[in-house]
Amino acid sequence: MKNKLRILHLEDVSTDAELVERELKKGHFRFESLVVANKIAFERALIEFEPDLIIADHTLPSFDSVEAMGIMKQRGIEIPIILVTATISDEYAVEIMKAGADDYILKDRMHRLPQAVLNAMEKYRLKKAKQLIIDDLINSQLHLKEAQEIAKLGSWEIDLQTYEITWSEETHGIFETDPSTYQVTFEGFLSFVPAEYRIQLDTALENSLNSTSNGFIEHKIILQNGKLKYITHNWKTFKDLDGKPLRAVGTSQDITEKKLAEKEITKLSLVARKTSNAVIITDAEEKIQWVNDAFIRMTGFEINEILGKTPGSFLQGPETDPEVVRFMHEKISNKEPFKCDIINYTKSGDKFWTNIECQPKFDSTGKLTGFFSIQTDITKEKEAEQAIYTLTERMTLATKAAKLGIWDWDIVKDTMTWDDRMYELYGIERKEFFSALSDWGNCIHPDDYEKANKDSKDALAGIRDYEPEFRVVWPDKSVHYLKGNAVVICDATGKPVRMIGLNFDITEKKRLEGAVETERNQFFEMFSRAPAAIGMLKGPNHIVEMANPSYLRFIGKRNIVGKTMLELLPGLLPKGFDESFIDLLDKVYNTGETYFGTERFIQINNEGKGEMTDLYINYIYQAFRNGKGDIAGVFFFINDITEQILSRQDLERSEQQYRQIVETTQEGIWQLDENNKITFVNKNICEILEYSEEEMLGKEHLSFMEESEKQKAIKAIERRKEGIPESYKLTFISKSGKHILTNVSATPIFDEKGNYSGALGMVSDITDKKKLEELLEEASKLARIGSFELDCRKDIMYWSLVTKEIHEVALDYIPTLKDGIAFYKEGDSRDKMNKAYKNAVNDNISYDLELQIITANGNERWIRKIGRPTFVDGKCARINGSFQDITPIKNSEIEALKASEEKEIVLESIGDAFIMVDTNWNVTYWNQHAANFLQCSRAEIINKNIWERFPDAIQTKFFSNYHKAVLEQSVVNFEEYYEGVSKWFEVTAYPSNSGLSIYFRDVTSRKETQLQVIELNKNLKGHTEELVQRNSDLEQFSYIVSHNLRAPVANILGLGDLLGQEDYTQEMKNDFQNALLDNVKRLDLVITDLNSILQVKGKINAKKQSVVLNDLVDAIKNSIQNLVDKENVNITTDFRMPVIHTVQSYMHSIFYNLIANSIKYHQPEIPAEIAISSELKDGFVVITFKDNGLGIDLDKKRGQVFILYKRFHHHVEGKGMGLFLVKTQVELLGGKIAIESKVNDGTTFTVTFEERIFNTINEDD
Repeated sequence: MKNKLRILHLEDVSTDAELVERELKKGHFRFESLVVANKIAFERALIEFEPDLIIADHTLPSFDSVEAMGIMKQRGIEIPIILVTATISDEYAVEIMKAGADDYILKDRMHRLPQAVLNAMEKYRLKKAKQLIIDDLINSQLHLKEAQEIAKLGSWEIDLQTYEITWSEETHGIFETDPSTYQVTFEGFLSFVPAEYRIQLDTALENSLNSTSNGFIEHKIILQNGKLKYITHNWKTFKDLDGKPLRAVGTSQDITEKKLAEKEITKLSLVARKTSNAVIITDAEEKIQWVNDAFIRMTGFEINEILGKTPGSFLQGPETDPEVVRFMHEKISNKEPFKCDIINYTKSGDKFWTNIECQPKFDSTGKLTGFFSIQTDITKEKEAEQAIYTLTERMTLATKAAKLGIWDWDIVKDTMTWDDRMYELYGIERKEFFSALSDWGNCIHPDDYEKANKDSKDALAGIRDYEPEFRVVWPDKSVHYLKGNAVVICDATGKPVRMIGLNFDITEKKRLEGAVETERNQFFEMFSRAPAAIGMLKGPNHIVEMANPSYLRFIGKRNIVGKTMLELLPGLLPKGFDESFIDLLDKVYNTGETYFGTERFIQINNEGKGEMTDLYINYIYQAFRNGKGDIAGVFFFINDITEQILSRQDLERSEQQYRQIVETTQEGIWQLDENNKITFVNKNICEILEYSEEEMLGKEHLSFMEESEKQKAIKAIERRKEGIPESYKLTFISKSGKHILTNVSATPIFDEKGNYSGALGMVSDITDKKKLEELLEEASKLARIGSFELDCRKDIMYWSLVTKEIHEVALDYIPTLKDGIAFYKEGDSRDKMNKAYKNAVNDNISYDLELQIITANGNERWIRKIGRPTFVDGKCARINGSFQDITPIKNSEIEALKASEEKEIVLESIGDAFIMVDTNWNVTYWNQHAANFLQCSRAEIINKNIWERFPDAIQTKFFSNYHKAVLEQSVVNFEEYYEGVSKWFEVTAYPSNSGLSIYFRDVTSRKETQLQVIELNKNLKGHTEELVQRNSDLEQFSYIVSHNLRAPVANILGLGDLLGQEDYTQEMKNDFQNALLDNVKRLDLVITDLNSILQVKGKINAKKQSVVLNDLVDAIKNSIQNLVDKENVNITTDFRMPVIHTVQSYMHSIFYNLIANSIKYHQPEIPAEIAISSELKDGFVVITFKDNGLGIDLDKKRGQVFILYKRFHHHVEGKGMGLFLVKTQVELLGGKIAIESKVNDGTTFTVTFEERIFNTINEDD
């Protein structure tokens, strides 16, 4: 079944049609339906809609289902039909099913419809599959029969016990006997075989009886009519279990034609050398074995150049018809003779036509041995044939193009006679025209009839000649333009009696006239809208004849047509400038030589205020000529390139900035070529390794490291060649012999062809950092605090050395998640660890647990494990944390608890508050410190429910943690503030079978100090995150510099070196200069992009102002109106937050880039829709951009959407900067941007700002 079921519904009641559609949707069908209500619509839908299924109301006012099934049967349409009807009798239902219905549904039982549709479609599918199998079987049998007939192959069978023999019809055909009358016997078969072949036949048969191989023989036969034939036999002998022959089954083939052809080829080969036609003999693999002299003369190839080659490998060329080549290959593959005409090429490349006649050659066993072909040069015949065809075609086209029709009007009898062309011109059949003038009038366009009729009357009256133009309407409603000419014939009295004339079609002429007018309008539109200043000056005085608006804006004047340039230039340009421009115009007008002005600096008073504006322009003065070829005037084209020149100057400044960045960055930078030789170093890498630039350039980077590090570096280079950038650690040897541990960030460099051309490395000295890490590791060992990290994506577990020591495993032990959990003591500890891990992975919940483990040596230890999950894109990426051995501490706590239970006096004398509750939360013990801290005496609380006495603690950690301790039977430690007494408490709760024991102490002073520290840490974290982001931006900028700048810079350096060498021709140097220019342009584009990014990040201090979002969108639409119209874009807005107070330029850039992005990546087959809205929601300003474009596969590419230079669709031009700039500007404004998208289902960008960022203005403002 197709993805969508096409259902044709025959129904005249709309409510019933809706009921059927509703039931089908309940059945979860994906379908497309067409409802028709009469016979004509039904018949048309069968052809145009091509339904898979028909649902029909049994009875319609003028049509019923029985008639519908009759139409389907008459047209041979076999698709399921289901009737939907009111109550009918069983007998009538049977009649309907016999008539062709697959099922019927009563309207009060519509719930059966989905199942009935499934059953009908399955029944139809099985029926169709069955018919396909039957058709394939019949076709296979027919093909086998046809193959036997074509191959002249017959079959036969011999009973080797009785020697009874049977022949197929094809075998009878070979022996030319009548199957209905000829009695086949073995003796009869032998009678066809000449005597000289019978012994050979007996021997072959005897050999097949005594062996397991198949039999074969070739011999002559002489038919009853005396005709001689050559045949072959192939057969297989079947034996019983004892090896006794039972029967032989075989085939016979008539090879007479092949034999005669072989003899003919032998004869032909004797005369091949003397024939004027080319002769070629090849082996079975089409490789040339011999050619005659005529072939060598025809092609120009010597025989030693072509022996062993196939003819097509050197004869065919650009104009050789591939269909003819395919035809020849097909015939050769089938070992069949063929003839064809084909274009071949001589050794010198000249084209010639040749006629090929090719015949296969076989040996006596029927095996193909080669091909014999004769080729005749028919170039002259083909050229003559083409000339005749061209002439004939032109004559035919000329006749058709004239479209002349001749008519004769007998005015007295009012009868008209038309020739065949007239009927074609009016688009009607001969039988539709009844020869009266009124019939002609019926064909005329209603708007033209009155004038056409008047033209006829004027011609009859002798007022004017009959030369009308009018339109006719064809029966298909199409309109055609005709022109006429006629003469009026009068009798002796001067009375008109006949009118004879012709009509011809001028529709194309009218269309061309309209097209010319349209083209003229388009030219003036383009001329008017051209961004360049364009104009035309006429005559030697340079009088302005035309000037577009861009030129008028350029000079700041209007109404200049008819004025000379001498009148316009004074006051417009500084003195001296105007004279030089006039001199140039005179030179172009007098000589006709075009003048190009490039990057000309001028000063122009285009505002009429006397102040000169500095501009750079490119301009062209080009002479134009009149119809006689004389110079009539000068065209001029002026482009204002001031912005480009200023941008280039900015680029040069940016390049200087780049050089400063490279030299001032904290990291060492070097570049390697494809042979790992150093081609560039900055100052820092020289300082790290203590070598000068001269000492490092040209050396392999491996020369600065020990042998063990060299192997690691070589493997890293191999990964660079695969296009993999990465960071890794390497140890170098400095000039003074010091070991320098570094972190290397390496990026591969590829040329324009994708070939590896080297790598760029950023080297950071981390020697001191490594030492600090080692000191930290030593401190962790002393404190028995280890660390762990679980990579949830790769399922890799890491333990620090201290963690391994606590578990008493070897230092090279590689832990897994499963093995790690197995260390926890079975029961409470392992269950808690499992639960904590699941909560962390599934719900992003950190944990802090005190648990027991059994070490690898079987020792029992208490540990404290703190874990913190990290989620990326909604999934847990890793869990890391600390692992501490607290066995001594825990043992002390347990001993203290035991002691406290034995001696109550200890509980009263300790500095902590202590209380006990039973399983019903009734207080069973309450020491004095608890009474003092909570301001509640023991008498007030003993045997009372603690939550009834302190209800305000139910919504605090006291309630949740105490219940957690009881439910999980685990010790809980926490700190919480209790508002009832305005104090912070540090609490430890121990569960037992009888209830809960709780220790708590007043830590208010410590907590207040700690909160101050936390606030300081929070501020420090914010500064750290900002520093990390800036470092990330620097790394990305460095990546861009390495990836996008070094390649063109390296190319420029290399090409500059080549230009300085004297070994190259001027032409090659010109190529080098062109390549140099291309690389400079690439560098220019990249620097421009990077400069734009730097400028974006430098404008955040711009003044904020009120931005009306509707006005902002209108301004952007106006600036890209041509693109909006061209791509048929519909932009709608719904700004519930209409005005915001922000940086105008940033908000314009954000809107512009997101709108342009939606237009650029819209789906070409549907109109682009862009919906932009804003609203205030939960304290946030939310701006949404939604389109119906191509979309992005976010499952694979979510993390790449806002990366610089990242693109996902390459069928349109782009740089991959737009979304990067949008994200950068949104974040600089203090906001966030998110994306949701599906492939082919559009994209939604959501930009969110906190309300406090903007001083918002409502609609009343």
